[in-house]
Amino acid sequence: MDAQVVATIGAILSMVSNIPQVYKVRKPNSTMDLHSYTVTLHFLSAFVWSVYGFMLNLYVLAIESGICGGLHLLILLAMYRDGNLCFNKQKREYLSKSKTHKNEIPVCESPKKGSIGPDKL
Repeated sequence: MDAQVVATIGAILSMVSNIPQVYKVRKPNSTMDLHSYTVTLHFLSAFVWSVYGFMLNLYVLAIESGICGGLHLLILLAMYRDGNLCFNKQKREYLSKSKTHKNEIPVCESPKKGSIGPDKL
């Protein structure tokens, strides 16, 4: 099998794997189970891979990574819409004041009143 065919198949599978998550977050308040750091790292890595692909004229990699980055950007925008981003000053203050145990991972709290958060599940 030609390397270009394998690259194209991998690119299609990589892009398609992100579509169910984008479809899920189209509804308001549907991003509570996602962490903004993870999605941001996926977005940044896709951007870097896309730049790398264009620099080496590897257009399958560049375009696939660009599309995946765009899909992750849509997820981040949905998280912003739901108020589920961990990048604000209030969240940093909360994390610095909280007394977490070694095995406890702090989670983002929704700033919206009345929404379902981790404490109400």
